[in-house]
Amino acid sequence: MIQYVIRSYKNPRSGQVKLYPQIAPSVPVLRKQVIQRIEKTCTLTSSDIKACLDALEDVVVDLLTQGNTVRLGDLGSFRATLAAEGTTDPEQCNASLIKRVRVKFCPSGTMNLRIAKSVVNFAPYKGVEV
Repeated sequence: MIQYVIRSYKNPRSGQVKLYPQIAPSVPVLRKQVIQRIEKTCTLTSSDIKACLDALEDVVVDLLTQGNTVRLGDLGSFRATLAAEGTTDPEQCNASLIKRVRVKFCPSGTMNLRIAKSVVNFAPYKGVEV
């Protein structure tokens, strides 16, 4: 179940205030907890899972730094994106214009279907309002 809160936002141009449901704040699930859940669903030990996740992270980072997109089946794909300044001079258009590199995750179609609005349950957040 996904909990949500209602937030109001004012349009700076019109001044109109609208209310929007947004995902409520939650406590992040830690790597250790993910490992424990995986361990319950298969025959791997926690140390095997840790080693696999460490190796996956290293391989994904290595492949991304080589300019590859990394597709992980029904999970989705990772790809590097650039933020850069533009120039009108072809002679000055080089790597020095790159300001930062980020990683974008794109869920697969299967994952999107598994977390679609028609499948997920929603409930108002019962905690402290933010």
